[in-house]
Amino acid sequence: MRLSYYTLQEWRKRRTLHGDRAHIGSGRAYASADKPAREIELEKEIGELRRANEILKDALGFFAKDRKR
Repeated sequence: MRLSYYTLQEWRKRRTLHGDRAHIGSGRAYASADKPAREIELEKEIGELRRANEILKDALGFFAKDRKR
């Protein structure tokens, strides 16, 4: 894989401007660069808990349907 000089230059510029948050995750690091790290961590945890709740709701529906038989 070859990278162009300009790609590397852009990555270096982003790293200089945004520090460790410059290349994290799916590219949303810039939008959340002004948020405190704790707030970002809590938002991730909220997302995980919501997904867990959806899984539990699906499981409850599955077992409730099975129990009616």
